Amino acid sequence: EMLDGRVYTAEALTEAIGAPVLAELPADGTKSKVDQSAVQNGIGTLMSNIAFASESMEKPIQTLVVSGVGENDGKSRMVALLGMAIAKAGKRVLLVECDLRRPALRQALHLQKGRGYLGYLQGEYALDRAVPPAETENLFLLDAEADVKDPEEILSSQAFKAMYDALLQSYDVVIFD
Repeated sequence: EMLDGRVYTAEALTEAIGAPVLAELPADGTKSKVDQSAVQNGIGTLMSNIAFASESMEKPIQTLVVSGVGENDGKSRMVALLGMAIAKAGKRVLLVECDLRRPALRQALHLQKGRGYLGYLQGEYALDRAVPPAETENLFLLDAEADVKDPEEILSSQAFKAMYDALLQSYDVVIFD
């Protein structure tokens, strides 16, 4: 047990990283029968804690990054649910797909494939043409093309940084998945 480096509880995670856990969410409801009210409660708790943390700062939290080590563990679904909850609270929310190998946000939002941001980064079209609205009012998706050869190069490029700066001017909250 002492050689096992995994973290099993929120308390152990808080101790390991020195920061509070904002919410606990049950396993992804798309793979197992999870009480959807528990998922919604977890999203509500997360949204409230983000809002509370944001109020205590000089500048409100405008960007969130959601990442993890496992595949198919529900991160994109959680991002979609969090984005919808914040949008329903009246904020303009942009979800940005950053998995350039296996994008999943579009599927989590039940949207058809649209333009991705690579065309914008290459100067083929304006940023607003790459961001169609989702079905939820105030919720938008900036999708990515799949099977990109060098995703790290794209995500660390000056063009992506410039796009990031432009997004912060147009949306209240930007969530990167």
